[in-house]
Amino acid sequence: MILTSHKLNYLFVFLFSLLLVNCSPKDHDALIILDFDKAKSNSRKISLSEIGNKIRYIQLESTDSTIITEVFQIKIINNYILVNDNRKRILVFDLSGNLYSIIGARGRGPGEFIRVKDFDVDQSTYKIYIYDNEMNSILSYSIDGCFISSMDCEQRFTKLAYYKDLLICYYEWPYNINNHNYSINIINSFGEEKLLLNRAWQPLNKGIGLGYVPMSSRISLQKFNQSLLIWEMRFDTIYSYSTSSGLTPKYVIRCNNKIPFDEFSGNKILKEYCFPGFFIESNDCVFFVEGFYEKSFDVYYSKKEKTIFNLFFSDTNHYYNSRLRGFNNNIDGGMPFAPNGITSSGKLFSYFYVHDLARILLKPYQEYSVVELSSEVKSLLENYNIEDNPVIMILD
Repeated sequence: MILTSHKLNYLFVFLFSLLLVNCSPKDHDALIILDFDKAKSNSRKISLSEIGNKIRYIQLESTDSTIITEVFQIKIINNYILVNDNRKRILVFDLSGNLYSIIGARGRGPGEFIRVKDFDVDQSTYKIYIYDNEMNSILSYSIDGCFISSMDCEQRFTKLAYYKDLLICYYEWPYNINNHNYSINIINSFGEEKLLLNRAWQPLNKGIGLGYVPMSSRISLQKFNQSLLIWEMRFDTIYSYSTSSGLTPKYVIRCNNKIPFDEFSGNKILKEYCFPGFFIESNDCVFFVEGFYEKSFDVYYSKKEKTIFNLFFSDTNHYYNSRLRGFNNNIDGGMPFAPNGITSSGKLFSYFYVHDLARILLKPYQEYSVVELSSEVKSLLENYNIEDNPVIMILD
């Protein structure tokens, strides 16, 4: 893609079109219903060996110049690990954990940014696209950290994805900005424009419980099997987008206690309603991360079994309980595995700090451990410092 500073036209794609109304019976048959209410009452304890065979650990290099203050995002693209460090810079590590490059610098000059709201990578060229929502611009860099170009944006958005020579920009408040009431803009280098459906205040198909559309709230974007998965989390449908077939509904979430579109109280939302975080799809499962209702739990859909349930980890209730979630690690006795993302090759990954693992393994918290610690996990525990960067955990 060639980005220039002149104004680019936009292809506007509305996420919640009339596809569910107009699709054929065959399309309806392909939809998968994910029943969150059923999952809430169907708990299951799953060992990590049921979804993987081996864990690869990568300790990220920890020096004065590479210390990560806060992990905001991690992407693993082929041979590189990219970390959004507290929205201030992008650190690039190789698969041995060594620093490869530092992308960009804070400032207002050429090639500089104020705040990394989101970023993505062209997996074929390793070109990195960064959205700076303070300067309202998209900047591109090489994987070596060399600045390539920048483009000013007309409106501020919240998420950015690169997909097949397209930059996909998500607008959280489409009706409240000068964006013609569309929530997704697809930017290309050809200046083509096509308006699919306006999403101003209007009733949607109440047969699947969508209600009205005053806002779209958070979104989850994930590339999977040559398509882009799109889910606005106040809505019921997860869509698959491709340049060949457009927007196709893939999953429909059934939840009786979903957040009403006219509810804006954060405290009430967290206490009374189903409030899912991002989701991850792999070849074997769909995993919904973070919490629902008053008690958080993780929802797991097995593609092989075609069943959905919440992952039960432990009855233990203590300070580190938030880290005791996901899959019991019966492979090497180390950190429990709660996926944070999927690599470009389709492997689930997570990350953790070794000092957290050390605290968890102390009495009286050690009862969760189901196998003896492997030599690799013991080595991590014996050689860590409290200031060390996180360890990446890739499931093979």
